[in-house]
Amino acid sequence: MINLLNNIYTSLHTHFFKIMLRLLLIICVIFTGNLLANSSMPSYCPKEELTIFDSASNHPTSQCIDQWQYDVLSRTGCNIKRLKQIPHKRKLSMIKSGQLSAARGLGKLPERQKYAHFSIPYTLNEYTALAKKGSKAANIKYWCDQTMRSSTLLLQAGVHIGPKVDGESVKRCTAESIRSNWNLPTRLEMLNLEKVDFLFVSTVTWNYMLETGLHTPDNFVRLPFTMGANKVYFAFSKQNVSEEFVAKFNTILEQELPNKQSICHFPVTGMH
Repeated sequence: MINLLNNIYTSLHTHFFKIMLRLLLIICVIFTGNLLANSSMPSYCPKEELTIFDSASNHPTSQCIDQWQYDVLSRTGCNIKRLKQIPHKRKLSMIKSGQLSAARGLGKLPERQKYAHFSIPYTLNEYTALAKKGSKAANIKYWCDQTMRSSTLLLQAGVHIGPKVDGESVKRCTAESIRSNWNLPTRLEMLNLEKVDFLFVSTVTWNYMLETGLHTPDNFVRLPFTMGANKVYFAFSKQNVSEEFVAKFNTILEQELPNKQSICHFPVTGMH
């Protein structure tokens, strides 16, 4: 009986030892793989993965931009993790906290430079005026003409459009101006209902409207002038991305942009 118990104990002990040995080997393989992967990455790469976002839209243009962003960042040789379905409005707070390493499509504003490095610009975002087709404001020919001076302008709060669209110029050249934080569908609805006469949208927004059919752009007409343009950049969180990485990425962009006239329908001409 004692011999039987000893045999059972020995068998169990041997089996347990084999299981532990296999687990140890698996851990060693994983650790070694990670070590080799990290050691093969350039020294400028973040210690952790470079986190980027894919937009919440499933539209082909959005997916095209998502893929271009991934492809150009991958050329740094760093590990990249794509976070899915992140709304654009959250990207700034996530860059500031370090939850996102990189985000595209941002303006280089002084307050943002406190927590983010910026790439060289890769496109221009021009602002154009939009009126409802067939309305009085659709006859506006240039900034501050007689028709404009009798029209109501809707401006998006916090958006810098250009030196002409300052407080004094707006007061002098419109009957009334309204600044709001309304989202794009609400602003377009206000225009469609003729509660305002005209508003400004960026070329990026206009292209988005054309692609998505948002509020049917055929309802609206672009007025024959632009009001300035903002350069568009990649932003990188200072929490986990070094200036050395940004310098390397800028070199990649400088090689990329001269070979392109557009990125997913958005122009890059004149940016390099």
